[in-house]
Amino acid sequence: MRDLMREWWRHPVDRNWLLDFFDSRLLTSFIKAAIGIAAAILATAPGVAVFTAWGAESAAGRWVLAAIAIGSLAWALRWWLGAWPSLTVSAIFLVWGDLAISIACLLETNAVAGLGGSIALVLTGTYATFLHGPKMLAAHIAWSSLTVVALAVQVVRDPEWDPTLVVPKVVVALVAIVGLPPAMQFLFWLVRMNSVDSLIDPLTGLLNRRGLQNRTAALVAKGLGDEQVIAMIVVDLDRFKAVNDTHGHAAGDEVLIRTGLRIKSVLRSGAVLARLGGEEFAVVDVLPPEGIDGLAERIRKAIAAPADRVPVTASLGVAVTGNPACTRQNAYVDELFEDLLLRADMAMYRAKRNGRNSVFVDEPEDPVDA
Repeated sequence: MRDLMREWWRHPVDRNWLLDFFDSRLLTSFIKAAIGIAAAILATAPGVAVFTAWGAESAAGRWVLAAIAIGSLAWALRWWLGAWPSLTVSAIFLVWGDLAISIACLLETNAVAGLGGSIALVLTGTYATFLHGPKMLAAHIAWSSLTVVALAVQVVRDPEWDPTLVVPKVVVALVAIVGLPPAMQFLFWLVRMNSVDSLIDPLTGLLNRRGLQNRTAALVAKGLGDEQVIAMIVVDLDRFKAVNDTHGHAAGDEVLIRTGLRIKSVLRSGAVLARLGGEEFAVVDVLPPEGIDGLAERIRKAIAAPADRVPVTASLGVAVTGNPACTRQNAYVDELFEDLLLRADMAMYRAKRNGRNSVFVDEPEDPVDA
């Protein structure tokens, strides 16, 4: 258990899995809207407090509350109207939220009400739990704990403070802020790691077939631009069985790893690469039709480039979407993936029959001869 906890603590922040999940389920806009609503809620209390008796006593304090309200509304608009923020911008948003909640609670004229308001730090804690790593979460917990303690001290300084009213609030706040988020993040990390492992080919580190299907769904969910199609390229190494028989399976594994790296070297960052099994790979990308032949040729040439040990070539089959408009509908994604994969695989066998080390493109209007 200690080793597992250490791995969790040291694991680098990787939001790609979660963001891809949101994209593939068409949830990104909904999540952004929900976070924007949470930011707008953070603006409500300080905004109202500016004009009420329970707000800050001093004029400076009211100006601070007004700034918090305006800043939180600005963040709400950023989430509603902007793209998903980078990790740095996301961290700034988290810090803003923590500061805004803490300062607004500390400026409360009623210390007990301010202590009760500190439970709002659960909102930023939830955000840190799912969208940031353990170190950022630890910083949030430390700050939140100091805030609760400072608010509790304010209450205790009141000669009429009631322990039966205050102690439960402190306990609930600390449990919600300190106890729950780390446990939730650790369990979420375990689930995510197991899920990611089930999508990865252990030899090459590339996606497997299931991972390819999931990432293709995410790619499709983003929609196609004008004059774009989705292309599936199936790559099969030529005479790979002879490599294993002649040089051994260790050499065969080396060839597979090298092939994955060479294919990846000629792909753009948005393309999806997977090892389907054995000596077969697949690439999915969104691009203009005129760019498909060039991409396939770059892949073929990269694989066939000279190698110090066991040079190989590959046959490539390409299939493209026949009706890009339908790909914007999530219900078509699985059917689209299977159709593309089948046609690309059949085209790959056509390339082998044409002499290997070649590319065959299956146009949607031309049925492929099995």
